[in-house]
Amino acid sequence: MCFFAIITFVSCSKKSDTRPNDNSVTINGTNYSVVAIGGQTWTSVNYNGEGGINYNNGSINNAADGKLYTIAEAQAIKLPKGWRLPTRDDFNKLLVSIGAVY
Repeated sequence: MCFFAIITFVSCSKKSDTRPNDNSVTINGTNYSVVAIGGQTWTSVNYNGEGGINYNNGSINNAADGKLYTIAEAQAIKLPKGWRLPTRDDFNKLLVSIGAVY
C-alpha cells in the first residue's frame, strides 16, 4: 500500500498570505498550533483526524505522532481557506531553510 504521511510540522502548509498574528489553525474542529519557518507557515504538530492508521499499526494512537493517510485520504481533508497539503517543493524549501544541503 502507498501511504502519504502528513508529517513534519504537519499537515499542511499555508500559502504566502500568512498573517503574522496567526498562531493556530482549526482543521476539522481541532486547533493545531502553527510555526513560520523560512517564509512558510506549517502546523507544528501532525494531523490526527479521522481515518488513517496509527504508526506501526498500533491499536493505540499517540496524538503527537498523528497518523498515516493514503493520498486519497489526505486529499479529502477539508482544509481552511489559504491552507493546502504541502508539495515536494514546500518540503525542499523547509529543509533548505533549516540548513539542509542536497
